[in-house]
Amino acid sequence: MNQHFARISRIRRYVIATALLSALVLVPAAVMAQSSTATHFKVIHTFNNLKQGAQSSTSPIRDKAGNLYGTTEAGGDLSCECGVVFKIDPSGHESVLHKFTGEDGATPIAILALDAAGNLYGATQLGGKNGNNGNVFKVAADGHFTVLYAFKGGTDGTNPWHGSMVVDKAGNVYGTAHNVYKVTPGGHETVLHNFTASEGINPIGVVQDAAGNFYGAGNEGGAYGLGTVWKLAKNGTLTVLHSFAGGSTDGAYPNNGVIVDKQGNVYGNATGGGAAGCPTLIIGCGVVYKVSPSGEETILHFFTPDGVDGFWPTDEPALDNSGSLYGTTLYGGNYVEYPCDGLGCGVVFKIDPSGKTETILHGFTGGKDGGVFLNAGVVLDANENVYGNTSEFGNFGLGTIFKITQ
Repeated sequence: MNQHFARISRIRRYVIATALLSALVLVPAAVMAQSSTATHFKVIHTFNNLKQGAQSSTSPIRDKAGNLYGTTEAGGDLSCECGVVFKIDPSGHESVLHKFTGEDGATPIAILALDAAGNLYGATQLGGKNGNNGNVFKVAADGHFTVLYAFKGGTDGTNPWHGSMVVDKAGNVYGTAHNVYKVTPGGHETVLHNFTASEGINPIGVVQDAAGNFYGAGNEGGAYGLGTVWKLAKNGTLTVLHSFAGGSTDGAYPNNGVIVDKQGNVYGNATGGGAAGCPTLIIGCGVVYKVSPSGEETILHFFTPDGVDGFWPTDEPALDNSGSLYGTTLYGGNYVEYPCDGLGCGVVFKIDPSGKTETILHGFTGGKDGGVFLNAGVVLDANENVYGNTSEFGNFGLGTIFKITQ
């Protein structure tokens, strides 16, 4: 496993070797999968102008007023097309909060964080004043944009990837850039942990529990080289909670972050491992997993290429009050030849707390309204309506924001 996979969305993830397509094997679902007839799907915004941003591949976040915030990795300033930070109000109107120019960052693909005062925090994968290493930024509630820190590379950190960020009450920002870092409101960076191969490399995002401990996943490394789930205690001690073993019974290569519940259980998606038969760059169709505070792993769902289920899950899942998990897959679902190369255009799924039932809330077909390529996860509101984005197609080919009402 190498950086090619860790950055695969930048080369359009649907480019799969033709030879692998012929190896598609239909595998029965490991658990019951069903399509929901009680949901309503609606596109609430279509990106329709390159200046307004294109290819939103990061999970949106939502404030108490119902506004959605996110980033696009392309579009914006046409001299750069380095992406934007956007706001979508409840009516579907888009406001561009910032257009990146390269020197102030490019390709913002970390999930935004929102503080109580309405300030947004994020990270760009590329650009910045110190070469092309990316940076950490703030968009204040009044619209003022500030680069808080520009990464220098090496042990300092470089090229932040997908995954959540955290901002505390004091305005300190935490995230991952091949390490776990902290940036103060004044722009001072502290590296909280640099990873060894046994701990898991290429960490993707952080979340924090009420006690101040951080959790995340490593895309590679660990006991088997297939990735890890880790905990970084408030005192700086890192514990590997689980090393992925791959094969038919475990996941492999988590390409996204995690979430943690009040009991300290960690949930996430692993892109590889599990059931065989999916024609991807990785063996296995992917899994949804749970890891207890003691490190006991439970596979809640094995994805399979059965025409309905979806495979290759993207970004961390969302958790509702009953303990059900929601997420997206890049492929699977409705198998149409175009524009998804016969692999299926992806689904939005819900998995009950026991893991016994997966419900497909929506299967994408590549139509103009729905868009394709769900490179990001979803967010829920208080009524458990589901919001997410597609990075391409839609009426103008630039992607969409959608809502699913349950």
